[in-house]
Amino acid sequence: MDELRLLAQGLEKLGLDVEPESLPRLIAFLDLLQRWNDRHNLTAIRDRRQALEKHLLDSLTPLPLLPAGVRLLDFGSGAGLPGLPLKIVRPDIELCSVESVGKKAVFQRQVVRQLRLRRVEVVQQRLERFAEAAERQGSFDGVIFRAVGRVADFAPLVLPLLADGGYLIAMKGAEGETEWADLPVAGLVREKKVGLVLPFSAASRWLLVWKKQ
Repeated sequence: MDELRLLAQGLEKLGLDVEPESLPRLIAFLDLLQRWNDRHNLTAIRDRRQALEKHLLDSLTPLPLLPAGVRLLDFGSGAGLPGLPLKIVRPDIELCSVESVGKKAVFQRQVVRQLRLRRVEVVQQRLERFAEAAERQGSFDGVIFRAVGRVADFAPLVLPLLADGGYLIAMKGAEGETEWADLPVAGLVREKKVGLVLPFSAASRWLLVWKKQ
């Protein structure tokens, strides 16, 4: 099965509605990531089918949670995951991607140029420093992170960055349900948790959503 059909099949299994013209652009992103990964070791996943599932499909699982025109911060984004795949299929998103590792930020900027993505800002900076800027306070409708760490470690940093009523979305593996049950997050209220499995590996995933009070 070719990759476009495999990607479409995965999206269908996840119940995600993506415009067909976005699929070749997602594959183009994967091509760029593979070429850069061969030289710069951006991610641990080398197998192409695994990358399609665990980079592209996994990154797109929060789509139903993102309102139109959302101002979205993706921090600790690594090779641009999940922010860049989300932006590719949802041009209405205004994306700020924060990554402290230089080679990963450079790769993201190359993707933005090559795929001609608009309203994307890539910032090479630690989150702690980024969050100090007064002009960033309250400037995001949503903050999302994937494979970074515990919510409790980052919530105090990102809370001031959220607009009133904004959302923090944590993308988690099997540990997500435990964090949801055991982890109080000051200044945020529990909004929603969504359990799912990836379509080919059946790996467990959780989307945990808190709302700023």
